[in-house]
Amino acid sequence: MRRIAVAIITIGAATTVLANSGGSEELRILSFPIGLIAGEVPVEVDLGPSRAPADLYLDGRQVCSMSAAVQRCTVDLGEDLHVHLLELVRRTPGGGVAERATRWVNRPGLEAEASILLAPRSDDGICGGRLVFSHPTKQSPTAVTAEENGRGLLIGDDGRSFRYPCPDAGVPHLITASAVFPDGARAEAVALAGGFGGSTDVGLASVALVNESSSALDCGALATSLGPQVTSAGDTSYEVVFVLDPSAHYRRLEESGQDEIIAGGQRFGTPRPVWRRAFATLYDAAGLWFVTPNATLSRVNGFGRGREFWVDELFAIGEKGAKGDIRLADAVAASGLIAAARPRRRAVVLLLGNESAKDSSTFTPSQARDYLAEVGVPLVVMRNGKRRSDGWPDGVPVHSFGAFARALEDLRASLDRQCVIWLSDELEPRAIAAMLPQGV
Repeated sequence: MRRIAVAIITIGAATTVLANSGGSEELRILSFPIGLIAGEVPVEVDLGPSRAPADLYLDGRQVCSMSAAVQRCTVDLGEDLHVHLLELVRRTPGGGVAERATRWVNRPGLEAEASILLAPRSDDGICGGRLVFSHPTKQSPTAVTAEENGRGLLIGDDGRSFRYPCPDAGVPHLITASAVFPDGARAEAVALAGGFGGSTDVGLASVALVNESSSALDCGALATSLGPQVTSAGDTSYEVVFVLDPSAHYRRLEESGQDEIIAGGQRFGTPRPVWRRAFATLYDAAGLWFVTPNATLSRVNGFGRGREFWVDELFAIGEKGAKGDIRLADAVAASGLIAAARPRRRAVVLLLGNESAKDSSTFTPSQARDYLAEVGVPLVVMRNGKRRSDGWPDGVPVHSFGAFARALEDLRASLDRQCVIWLSDELEPRAIAAMLPQGV
């Protein structure tokens, strides 16, 4: 059996920081596993001033006994990619839980940490607050967003504060926040607030759901059927991550969507109406990313040049290609972390070419697909070439720009069939899947 411990996204391998994801002010899990981790991983803990013994659990199974003399052990996460829960538990003499600290591994949105501090309602009916961030290497965020019940909030000049008209007194509402750091790490936070501004950080996680049929989900009815464990539900904005295989013929695909004009001996391409159709499908996305499957899994903001140029940017990034080894499966798996980090509808699109290049990924296509399924990120495969036995689904052929535009429209339709529900962040993905009705 392989024994590996690897992070496959650009923010680096497991790092030790003085941070704790919750539960106890005395017990702390110091290891901060960033990225996608598998194999044997060292875990360091802090038993607090009392130094009293505690046990370390992995997914509910005791793996180490920690003491003043032993505050570090190696945990085997297995070869496949899964979301794992680490728990450091100190028990009472009767066997009950006296203290508990937790940390998730391979769960989207945990590359850094964030918290929301809400201020009391002002006399003129304005609510607000500020965001607090923690990063393994103490970086400051380069981009910060916040939403109140799915509505975007304006961030102040300090990069942390926000204000909004208070809702009706006593009506609970969700505040969500996200931060992106210079190294690509992301932090998410959720607060449940009342109408008068009293609030607290809550242990909630968003889950995107989609019907296997062609009909859209009734989010409200689904939330009601799942009972009180669902805190909130609704349609939200969406985010899409494209993984661009360098062997796809992007220039040929781009040119098939243009009419050629010859003027002064020069050839110019004029976009056809189908180009505008393609552009319009994802123009209103809350996030759009292009990932190059190279050694560093470089990620580019698809709207970096402006929303109106996202299709041009996709072809430019794809045509530029990747130097060195190709890591398609790793790129797809890592893209799940990006797509599922925010409380949004989401999808990962893998655009494949016709060449059977050697994939130097740590993980296999099957492992990447299983991980995306576990964290609730649909994978859409588009092929600008022949179908081949490469471990990926047959997907949709996109041999012309017209076919590409239609595939994008189908992608948008599938995104519109999704809804997002909020559940306790104590629930493991497999437990959530078991709760859902057939076909969802």
